[in-house]
Amino acid sequence: MPEGGKEVPLHTSNPYELRVDLGRDVPETDVRSALRTGDMGFLDDHGYLHLIGREKEMYFRAAFNVYPGEVEDVLQTHPKVAQAAVLGVPDDVLGQKGWAFVVPTDSAAPPARRALTSITASVRP
Repeated sequence: MPEGGKEVPLHTSNPYELRVDLGRDVPETDVRSALRTGDMGFLDDHGYLHLIGREKEMYFRAAFNVYPGEVEDVLQTHPKVAQAAVLGVPDDVLGQKGWAFVVPTDSAAPPARRALTSITASVRP
């Protein structure tokens, strides 16, 4: 296990689990089933995870470059969005597509998906 403060890539295999690659050998089955989020982070000396950036600052959707940060910025202009995170995931038709994770300002009244899709049209092909 690396000392606190070392940057490491993050992986997840479902929405409720986040794995941190701590330099150990990961079984091949785990590598194939894990979604590599592209986020970078580090564990501090107390075991807390800090997200600090991305390995790649863009993904490719149907031969277009999409910058997740731009999509996140637009999503966060919506009054019902407190935070947003976007990452590119594999897609059989487009090559990659964006997945957005949104934290609503009020969990009892989240923004409508259609509204979020509409406002992001200017930054995605």
